[in-house]
This record gives sequence, C-alpha cells and structure tokens, in this order.
Amino acid sequence: MPKYAVILEGRNFPVVTDKGVQLLGFYATRKVKAGDEQEAALTAMEMVRSDPELLAVVDRDKTTQPKLFVKNTEAISWWDDMKSSGYTFFPMKT
Repeated sequence: MPKYAVILEGRNFPVVTDKGVQLLGFYATRKVKAGDEQEAALTAMEMVRSDPELLAVVDRDKTTQPKLFVKNTEAISWWDDMKSSGYTFFPMKT
C-alpha cells in the first residue's frame, strides 16, 4: 500500500494556554498508508480530529468553528525516518 505525508492546517481552534483561551491555528504533518491521495487525506484528517493530545488542549465550550484543511498530500518513500505527531501552533489574526 502506498505511503503518504499529509500536511494539514487547522484554524480557529480555541486552545487553553497559560494566558487563557486563545484562538490558534496550527500545522501538522501525518504519515499514512492509503490506497490513494484522497484516502490518505481523509485518514490524516481523522487522525488529527481524534488525537487525544489536541483534544486535551482544545476548549470545547467555545462557540468558534474550528476548521481543518489539507494543504498537501505527497507520496513518500522515506517512511521510517518521518515523525508523525505534534503540532506547530500560531496565533490567529483578529
């Protein structure tokens, strides 16, 4: 089965920080095995949506509408060298 790296962008996530709840965006890369690029993208999105690490910091009481987008999906051959966790957060502009 082909292997893919999927780059995702999250926007408007209400994240609990040491400064209170802030609207943040993030980038994340996930590696997945899938039949094609579309399946890889859907699988990566579900991985992020259900990630306990992300869910633990998101304030679910907020009325914001977080969004998740696929920025890029690329077939890869260097599977073992790639990490598939973590997030790079950035502040949303108001």
